[in-house]
This record gives sequence, structure tokens and C-alpha cells, in this order.
Amino acid sequence: MAVTSQHIVLDKAEFQYDSGVLLITFNTVESDKVVSIPTLERYADTIVTLCNNKRTPFLIDVSEAWGSYSVAAARYFAKSERLFNVRLADAFVAKETRSVLSIRSFKRIYDPFTPYQICNTYDEARQFCDRYVADYSRTFG
Repeated sequence: MAVTSQHIVLDKAEFQYDSGVLLITFNTVESDKVVSIPTLERYADTIVTLCNNKRTPFLIDVSEAWGSYSVAAARYFAKSERLFNVRLADAFVAKETRSVLSIRSFKRIYDPFTPYQICNTYDEARQFCDRYVADYSRTFG
């Protein structure tokens, strides 16, 4: 039987692979802290491992986070070849205007090619991701 769900907590982030979707929850982002490259690499290692090197939609929940990541962190996540090879689409759950504006800026500046949607609820984001799982499965089996 295939494993359909795995859950890993690292620092202020949680990663869970569930039925073809990678769920990433940022609980707290302290705007005065710079995330180190080793921490970013641990996040990337976790993501690639949970995705099992397969193209996967990411559901990124920042609804409980405050602050923002540094430009270096944004650039790392957007430009990492390892993450590019597994990221199929991004669905963000964001409730605050500043989070929505940050996400739009990030996508426009660093990652304009990956399809994305900013959602108000987890369910809306999950539906967006599930469409990509279904489409990818039909296309690539």
C-alpha cells in the first residue's frame, strides 16, 4: 500500500504530503530574523523528499503567519532548481492584505511562470491543487 500522507515539522514551518498535494504551513515568520541558507536547504530537502521527486502542487498556508521572509529567502525558493523540478503550481491561503500583496510581489518578481492562486480558505486552495493533481495524472499517468 502506498503512503498517502506524511507530516514533518521544522522550526516555524510544517510540511505534509497528502494525496498528491504538498501542504506547507508557516506558523510564525519573524520579519526581523533572516532565515539561514542551511534552514532553507533543510526546507528544500524536506519538500523534495515528501514530493518523492514528483511534480506536485504546493498549498502554502500563511494565514497564521506574520512578517515576511527576506529577499534572499524568496529568491532561494523561487530559483532553486530542485524545487522548480517538483513544484507544479502554488495555492496560497492568505487572509491579510499585506500577505496578499507580498505574495503577488513575490510571484511577479521571482516566480512569474508557476501557476498560482491566492485563496481565502484552505478548502478553496485545496480545490485548486486537486485540479492540478487530476490534470497531471491524466496527462502523465
